[in-house]
Amino acid sequence: MSCLNRFCIYYRNEFCAKGSNTFDAVGRCQECVWVEIDEKILDRLRKEQTAKRNIQLSRRLFRRGEMRKVARLRDAVEELTEKLKKDQENL
Repeated sequence: MSCLNRFCIYYRNEFCAKGSNTFDAVGRCQECVWVEIDEKILDRLRKEQTAKRNIQLSRRLFRRGEMRKVARLRDAVEELTEKLKKDQENL
């Protein structure tokens, strides 16, 4: 039978390996047993997926031109900072 809980120990390619015929409203079999995942593994996966998500968001922002605006502002700030340093040296 079809099973929608990928974190069940009986889950095999969207089917219940135990052959359960009884499912709840969200598609989990009544014999569903959750896989236990070590906290260290979860932390590593969270960090990896957060990094991937940040890269995706950065790419979207860049495509929208937002990052180009930020880069131009950063360059302008750096240019002004250099100018101020030179002006202070001349005093």
